[in-house]
Amino acid sequence: MPYNCPVCNNDDYNEIDGHFFCTECQTQSQELIVQEVSGDTEVNFRCEVKVAEAGTHTLTKKPKVDLGRPWTIYEAYQIIILAQVDGLIEQGASQDLKDVVFTIWANYLSNLGVAFCSKEKLVPDVVTRTRIGRRRELHRGTFSNPLNRRKRPFSERSSKGCHETSHLMGETFYDDDNPVDEINDNIVFLDDSNGANKTQAAKRFAARRSRVAKSPEWMDMNKTIAICYIGLMFTNRNILPIDVVRFVYESKVPFLSVTHLLPPDMVLSARDKALFESSRFDTKTLSAEVSRLLSYMKLEVMPTPDLDVIIPCFVHQLCLP
Repeated sequence: MPYNCPVCNNDDYNEIDGHFFCTECQTQSQELIVQEVSGDTEVNFRCEVKVAEAGTHTLTKKPKVDLGRPWTIYEAYQIIILAQVDGLIEQGASQDLKDVVFTIWANYLSNLGVAFCSKEKLVPDVVTRTRIGRRRELHRGTFSNPLNRRKRPFSERSSKGCHETSHLMGETFYDDDNPVDEINDNIVFLDDSNGANKTQAAKRFAARRSRVAKSPEWMDMNKTIAICYIGLMFTNRNILPIDVVRFVYESKVPFLSVTHLLPPDMVLSARDKALFESSRFDTKTLSAEVSRLLSYMKLEVMPTPDLDVIIPCFVHQLCLP
């Protein structure tokens, strides 16, 4: 069986002092060697044996993994909103929808204070006020380490005692990684054997997070569609929430799966995937999100659907007399 040179792929070798060297590039083979075997018979002799594999291991460099660059959740949601607008235009929405939705999006970010304002914030007020945030919000990474890695678990630091509580109260933590909450709930929570306290704490946290998620300041996937629908209320007032929901579940508007829309340099890490998931989406959810956003952005006077157009459409679709 020929052994090709790993450098030039040549299979011809020269033997020098028991080692084999490539005749083309002079690279020493790590697979072929010469061993001497002596046999005690009436006539002493030596025979040379080529050993195919000497059991030696060569050090290989691991391929460098592209970690991408730092990015924010609002940057990712903006890419998704643009794709959703394109999908709605393909379904008959006006071309003006792009400009209208961008204006609404800029208005929303300006109200949050994270962009399009004189003094931008790293995180919106809802995060600092409720002390519930997402890792990508709280730690967007650096160019040398763009991954928003999880902090060291608090259980590893618990031996330091409760005297850290006053110091930790002034810090901002991840959504389920807040040691202050764990201390305040019960110090037994860290080493609880039956898990009862842990379950109760998890339920309390889930209730808190559910309340925060309903805030118009908490950007998520449901609000991407809601912002698009507010734009439709200006450009295509006869497209109803039920139409948008149908577009979503027919995969005509990106929503159920959107991570493929992100560019390659926006690498997902930690729990980034959860940013692009939605546990529930229907007309009731969409209408509620739209109502909260309109109130938050102070858009009180909005165009209403034209009933003279909507009613005949329903009559025709439902085959009513």
